[in-house]
Amino acid sequence: MTEQDFYYTIEKEATAEFKDRGSKFIGYAFPVGSVENFKEKLNEVKKLHPKATHHCFAYRLGLDGNTFRVSDDGEPSGSAGRPILGQIDSKELVNVLVVVVRYLPGCKKGLRTRMGRKSAHPRAPRARVRHGTRDGAPCAWLSSSDPSGRPSG
Repeated sequence: MTEQDFYYTIEKEATAEFKDRGSKFIGYAFPVGSVENFKEKLNEVKKLHPKATHHCFAYRLGLDGNTFRVSDDGEPSGSAGRPILGQIDSKELVNVLVVVVRYLPGCKKGLRTRMGRKSAHPRAPRARVRHGTRDGAPCAWLSSSDPSGRPSG
């Protein structure tokens, strides 16, 4: 990331959920300012969903954006954490954590299904990142969107 005089982040926590072929996905977005803050928020989500199959996440911290981490939490390598970080980066956000909780049953999704459709994981964080605050201008943060990206409600 390049050095700038400003940065984009989110103003407050938010959640969204959707179901895909029997699996339930719950996306959480949190403003975070440190690795310790990230750990606290991730532990909160894990306590809320102790029976979830996966708690995949990504975060990016700091004005330079050089502090980041991703986790697939047992999903196929590169199928969850990297796409979540990709959604954070597509909006040029920093000091943000996105966690996607997955409950099975459901078919294994991997990076692509047999029909060539992308995995469901990237859609959960996209619903969160799309509805936020950029440069102090509030958006419809608590609404969610369908997988096509169109706002609902």
